[in-house]
Amino acid sequence: MSTLYKKIILLLVLFITSVAYANVAKVVALQGKVNVIRDGKSFFITKVSKIEKKDQIETTKNSKLQLLFEDKTIISIGNNSIFKVNEYLFDEKNKNVKAEFSMFKGVFRTITGKIGKIAPKKFILKTKTASIGIRGTQIIMNIQNNKEDIFCTEGKIYVKGFKTKRGVMISEGNFVTINPANIKLKVKKIKKNDLYKINQNISFSSNILIDDISLTKKKEQGQKKEQGQKKEQGQKKEQGQKKEQGQKKEQGQKKEQTKQKIVNQSSIKKIYNEKINNKPDNQPENKPENKPENKPENKPENKPDNQPENKPENKPDNQPENKPENKPDNKPENKPDNKPDNQPDNQPDNQPDNQPDNSTNTKTLKDYFNYNNSQSTYKGNFNNNSYHKDKQYIKTSDEDKHEIHQNTGIEMNIDLGAKTNEISQGKVNLNEYNQDYLNFKGSVNRNNSSLNLKGEKGTTGSGSGTFYGAGANKIKGNIDFEKKDFVKNKTSTYNDTTDVKIKGKFEANKQP
Repeated sequence: MSTLYKKIILLLVLFITSVAYANVAKVVALQGKVNVIRDGKSFFITKVSKIEKKDQIETTKNSKLQLLFEDKTIISIGNNSIFKVNEYLFDEKNKNVKAEFSMFKGVFRTITGKIGKIAPKKFILKTKTASIGIRGTQIIMNIQNNKEDIFCTEGKIYVKGFKTKRGVMISEGNFVTINPANIKLKVKKIKKNDLYKINQNISFSSNILIDDISLTKKKEQGQKKEQGQKKEQGQKKEQGQKKEQGQKKEQGQKKEQTKQKIVNQSSIKKIYNEKINNKPDNQPENKPENKPENKPENKPENKPDNQPENKPENKPDNQPENKPENKPDNKPENKPDNKPDNQPDNQPDNQPDNQPDNSTNTKTLKDYFNYNNSQSTYKGNFNNNSYHKDKQYIKTSDEDKHEIHQNTGIEMNIDLGAKTNEISQGKVNLNEYNQDYLNFKGSVNRNNSSLNLKGEKGTTGSGSGTFYGAGANKIKGNIDFEKKDFVKNKTSTYNDTTDVKIKGKFEANKQP
């Protein structure tokens, strides 16, 4: 029985060992002799070799290779390089993933796979002097004696020096150099010649995987061209819409003016015709005809008729009528025509268009909120204000404060029909920092056109703002929000560590 137990235990040990050190990568390109150190033993890699966790790989002067990991991460290793797989776990189904690699010496290029998308914080690259957290997909490293050049050719990376304990965010197309003399890490632009030798060192002419750094530039140029075309199309479309709106507005104004003019002209013409029609009977035509006819016949008839009726008519015919008769042609008709054209129509049109709607420097009037039940979405950003260490910054994890990224957005829904909590679904978008959102809600103060913001769903802090424009079409404000992770320590108590904090001014526009 004891022998049976020993065999079972031995099988269990072998199984656990095989799981712990299962294959994590395969060789997809190889040139020259490449050495692997595993469990204290050394052997040469072949094109069918598999790489395990804890393996250390060493290339010589004329050798290089490329590895493809389980999550589709690609690592190219140049000549005279030393690389080690410290940790690697990829359980995509349960989202249990982790990757940590060390680059001690030489030239390397890393294209991150699924781990970089599922859990970017758990994908770590280490050199002798720094750790690199990925926010992107392509990293180049040239590690020589007392000097390390770390390039970001696609996406973003965060580099933190071990000695200086300083970190810096490096965006696409930039790099940083680390050496013992570095007190502050300085980000520089990548020049064309910076990557030429590196590209030759790690590229394979018959490589089945993408391994040409210049492709990134082509992709970037294509993206810029596409963005330029979209921007140009958007501008043309916007100009066309504005032109069409202006034409419609102008046509509407002219139509309204014409209607008013026709109304005024017709009313004046009607009055004028009535008086003209009354006159020909009594003055212009009847003078020659009334002398022979009105004396014998019309005298008896005119007396009863003309006294009650014609006396009031004769007065306006002889005195009041003759005066207005000349006026309708010269004064009354033209005066009403000129007024609606120049004053009544144009003055009201110019005032609402040029002053209240377009003015975003004037607070929204109280009446707008009292008589408006609209629901609107506001979107904006923090780009109108530059970095300030106390007033305008963002801080993530243990990083230093730095400038708020231009793609960091803020948005909120506002329902003026609600009695309380008018502001809902407030978000500060932190995709550029591998975070989800900072969430907030708030209320509107109708008396002074202001709004108050308050963090929710794990976000703490507050903010405020003011509505501008006659239609409340802009919000200018500031926020001070923070989100923390709570970590259990050895004494079974909880420490709160800042996960992300943002403070600064923002501007948001009402969406159509």
